[in-house]
Amino acid sequence: MPSVLLNILLSQAIREKRRVFATYEGHPREFCPHALGYKDGIERVLAYQFGGSSRTGPVEGEWKCFVVANLLGIALTNGDWRTDSGDRSSRVQHCLDNAIEQVS
Repeated sequence: MPSVLLNILLSQAIREKRRVFATYEGHPREFCPHALGYKDGIERVLAYQFGGSSRTGPVEGEWKCFVVANLLGIALTNGDWRTDSGDRSSRVQHCLDNAIEQVS
């Protein structure tokens, strides 16, 4: 999927607080995107992943910084919005130099 379409879908998911399902690095991921932007010229999304797996095994709820171009088969899904009670602003700064869309 072209980067522009990924950007549109992720922006929509952030604005509407929708869940996203995608494959990343060969693993199924279910997550809620919280911020979209760039770091070092690479488009990234800060997300709270609560389902699927990762290189380290099953995921029960953790913050991830995904490279947008590496997300495959992206689909918006319905369900409760997920996050944690920690400080999201420090996570945004770690993942992104320039946020173009964020959860309000």
